[in-house]
Amino acid sequence: MRVNWSFGTLCRILSAGVLLAGLSACATNGVIHGRMSGQLVKLRYHQSFWDQEGTITATMPDGEHFSGKFVVGTSSTTGIGIGAGSDHLGLFTGSGNTSNAAAVLMGGKGDSMYCVFTLTVPDDGLEGGGVGHCKLSTGQVVNATF
Repeated sequence: MRVNWSFGTLCRILSAGVLLAGLSACATNGVIHGRMSGQLVKLRYHQSFWDQEGTITATMPDGEHFSGKFVVGTSSTTGIGIGAGSDHLGLFTGSGNTSNAAAVLMGGKGDSMYCVFTLTVPDDGLEGGGVGHCKLSTGQVVNATF
């Protein structure tokens, strides 16, 4: 079987493939502004377009580097409903992100860090902004905004 595609058809197929490949490579890199005892702590994150998780790094004022992963909480619900004045019964489902995210990072000098964030726009993940804090295994606390 021989298929004769026009140049326009080939261009549309190639364009769609390039678009899908581009979207699959989409990712967000961002900065979280941290402070610990008045000193700047540099936090950066990387989150892919399709996932509600990613990597996060931190550099402490003394130069210690931390790295780890974060996750954005998700929730789902299922229910049964009936409309007022109707004899129709329906099943509904829903899912979405919660306003919480958490991260665990390990430091180069053996310390660890646990972070908890409250997201401003949960469906946007960390990119939507928020506030939170990270507690080091040493007991120190980093306050964060993004």
